[in-house]
Amino acid sequence: MTLRVISNWTRRLTTVALASTLSVAALAGTWTDDFSSDNLNDYEVFNLDRQVEQWDVSSGTAVGEIFAPGFYSLLLLKPRNQVAEDWSDYTVKVRTQLSDTKANDDKPRFGLSLYDQEYQQNRYLFLLALDTDEIQVIRVTNGVWQIIPFAFPVEEGVWYELEASVSTAEDSESVTFSVDGVPVNVVATSPLKKGLVGMVVSDAEAAFDDLEISGGNVPNGGRATPRAVTPQDS
Repeated sequence: MTLRVISNWTRRLTTVALASTLSVAALAGTWTDDFSSDNLNDYEVFNLDRQVEQWDVSSGTAVGEIFAPGFYSLLLLKPRNQVAEDWSDYTVKVRTQLSDTKANDDKPRFGLSLYDQEYQQNRYLFLLALDTDEIQVIRVTNGVWQIIPFAFPVEEGVWYELEASVSTAEDSESVTFSVDGVPVNVVATSPLKKGLVGMVVSDAEAAFDDLEISGGNVPNGGRATPRAVTPQDS
């Protein structure tokens, strides 16, 4: 398995990437959640350890918190009466901010997990890293991490709009991750094929809002109406 960067920061690609996403989404289902409900019934914390992690709804956002350094927590979407494990070729959008860090936080990270296969230890992670001022596109295969970093200024208390997609074609995948509309693109071999959507936090507290998943085998549903979102400072 390899990951290969095929383009760096380029604003011209934004128009192409968004146009492609919109044309696909128009033919696909969309699952949304604005976290206006007071529960996370459609979600499950992967490998929950209540001593070090917690997810809850606060002020209309999903909030994940790590109490001890060195841990990642994933909140995976598992809607009732849906087989989200089989979703593939989808695009995920979410607004997120790093809402709190502590003196002992080692590596504050927050973002998305796509094609998550849980205990098989296969997934893509799309993260913002505060300590290194980076975007990180990560492929995890059988527990082995391969990280591609891109320089990007990350700040605490600022809302970012993330958009990530994985499209499978024969024996490779096209992986795109954009922050506030600016994309990075990666090609991966040995595609994962399918998996869950999730939100991720490490060594910090992070808030998430306006989750939207679109794809060919994603059903229409969720707990919000799809709408355009604009990143803003808190």
